[in-house]
Amino acid sequence: MKQKTSFERILRALARRDPRDRAKWLILTAAALREMLRGDLRAARCYFSHAGPARKRGAEDLASDPPQQPEDRVYLSSCVKLFQYSFPAADSGVGTMGHGGQPFVRELAQLGYSRGEVLDLKPAGAVETLRNIRQLHSRLCLFGMLEHVPAIQLDAFVEQLARLSDGWIIAAIPTYPESMFDSSQGRPAGIVFERRAWWIALFERHGFEPQPVRETLPGIEPFLFRKRASSIRPFAPPRAAAGKPDLAIALPHQQNAFRWVCEALAEAVQDEGVAARISLPAGWKHDTAEARRTLAWAHYWTDYREAARSLNPDLEYFVTNFSFERSENLTPWLAELCARPSRKITPSTFAKSALVDLGAPAERVEIVPHGYSPEFVNPPKALPLATRKSFRLLAVVNSYDPYRYGTDLLLAAYRKAFRHDDDVCLVIKDYGATTGLMRTFLEQEQGPEVLYYANFLSKDDLAAFYAAASVFVAPFRGEGFGIKIIDAAAMGLPLIVPLFGGPADYCLPGLVQPVQYRLQPVGRCLETDELRWNEQLIWCEPDTDDLAAQMRHVYQNQEEARRRASRLREHVLERFSWRAAAQALIRCMDLP
Repeated sequence: MKQKTSFERILRALARRDPRDRAKWLILTAAALREMLRGDLRAARCYFSHAGPARKRGAEDLASDPPQQPEDRVYLSSCVKLFQYSFPAADSGVGTMGHGGQPFVRELAQLGYSRGEVLDLKPAGAVETLRNIRQLHSRLCLFGMLEHVPAIQLDAFVEQLARLSDGWIIAAIPTYPESMFDSSQGRPAGIVFERRAWWIALFERHGFEPQPVRETLPGIEPFLFRKRASSIRPFAPPRAAAGKPDLAIALPHQQNAFRWVCEALAEAVQDEGVAARISLPAGWKHDTAEARRTLAWAHYWTDYREAARSLNPDLEYFVTNFSFERSENLTPWLAELCARPSRKITPSTFAKSALVDLGAPAERVEIVPHGYSPEFVNPPKALPLATRKSFRLLAVVNSYDPYRYGTDLLLAAYRKAFRHDDDVCLVIKDYGATTGLMRTFLEQEQGPEVLYYANFLSKDDLAAFYAAASVFVAPFRGEGFGIKIIDAAAMGLPLIVPLFGGPADYCLPGLVQPVQYRLQPVGRCLETDELRWNEQLIWCEPDTDDLAAQMRHVYQNQEEARRRASRLREHVLERFSWRAAAQALIRCMDLP
């Protein structure tokens, strides 16, 4: 009866499980089922407890929820003790990646450890993500994801950790049952590894020396490494002028596009002689009290709303992919944003108009555009692509949000515009996971050639990827600014885009191939999936026939398209640098 009850519980949990967290859960649950069939209920319970509670969880929950299972609590407690034993000074900073990151930082903050940062890494793209990080904002690094990084990438992963680390690495690997991971994957079987020497040798190859761990700790297999003296670089906090900062930019822990934009702005502001600091949650209260001005990013995600509510910032950065038909009863986070007395800054005329339409005073809304990525101005040698076609249409999409990116329109228009024997190839760079829509198209045998890339790329590699293209096409339905588009313009690629949203500020008529569109209510997209809006959201619907015609026109008139793209490049380089953005932000700060 107990076996049947447990089995029914597993099936009910599987039906309710959030897809984003399902893969790991399925692995552990399958192991639990196997042990149940063998009659070992103790081992089955061990596996199932690590699968976690079966409840629907949002994106923020997955990153920040405190542990719910007793085993998770033991793991977290052991991680904290390992850190305290190794680094008793309460002014040591800590950076975390992997399992238990947010709760770990919070517990250490309660113990007096002042600086904390969580890197939101996906194991499959961890190496590329680390390559894109200039420096950690913390001195020390604890991570519990070695067991999840693909074995073929482990060497490169530790190489990047060595580059970012200021001397010490703590690795706390959770003690799941040993049979969960197969030795055929290129690493010792299990997570409680009997061959510690295998892991030690991996770190030693990259300049680390193993250090003794003070005592055995339940729930983890602890490792402590220190860089060899010849490899250690002095610890330096984020570059900032001495004394109190002029600007504190308050951000949650997540590594995302918001974070990248703010870090680029902070660096550019400092180059203009204004002291700026990126402030993470553990330092919000202190940093914002010292700073002459505080900036927060306005967004409906919980951590961003909490920053704005608790800090009452002087400046709030707002961007939207849509326009709004104002409602008498605004969506709560928009009502809070418009009610706060802060000065609002937006990256585009489109976003400013949308905010003013919601009721924000126009005189309190300023435009601070984003800049192009410097890596795209003089790109490295183009990456070789697996095609013999000479004309390459490049599209950057996101399969988590395919309809806002217009991926369905792109694929339909491409098939209308070209045949299989045309000297043309559509190159798709995807930020998200493959969707059924993408698989259906790519599996078709007939039609023009398509190359699909889903791997994460560093900025330098992405620039080399762009350099292999002939034209950049972005048939989006909604876009607040479009860094991927302005980067293509900065490189001098011809653009095929609708003149709607943020890109209309820099995509000058006559210098791009404009796609005709009509305005219509927003359909399904990430924002409507995540939040119920009281307002009517409006986006554009690009015309598929015209999109096909524009792609065909550029294909047949390549020299003309390159000349116009060269003129657009000059315009973008002159007016949309991060220096220009910093100067606009400094004017908004209105410092005495």
